[in-house]
Amino acid sequence: MKRILSLVLALLAAVSLLAACDVPAALQNPEKQILGQWDADGSRFKFQTLEFKSDGTVGLGLPLVAVAVQGKYTIKKGSGDEPALLSITYNLLLVDTTVDYNVTFKDDKLIVRTVGTSTDYYYTRVS
Repeated sequence: MKRILSLVLALLAAVSLLAACDVPAALQNPEKQILGQWDADGSRFKFQTLEFKSDGTVGLGLPLVAVAVQGKYTIKKGSGDEPALLSITYNLLLVDTTVDYNVTFKDDKLIVRTVGTSTDYYYTRVS
């Protein structure tokens, strides 16, 4: 009986430790979720491909010019139920452009919306 009680207490301690570490929140870290390559879904997109790297750089596949542009990005977790805020800066034709996006993740999908608009762009994770 003492052995069963000890096992139950150890199990409760382990569950309490996991809850204290907030494991689900750690798994929903947008800084890690965004890493990798994403391809646009459908015919409506801002960039054809996106590739986010851990060093803060991003490759942007632009649709009409068939050119990949390199840029930099930052992403900050939203508070509560708010989406994460993604900021991308890139240079095209000697013009620096910075655009802010609200982003959400659902399974292997990345949903991007330019801040202040209501149009969503959908991407699927490639790698």
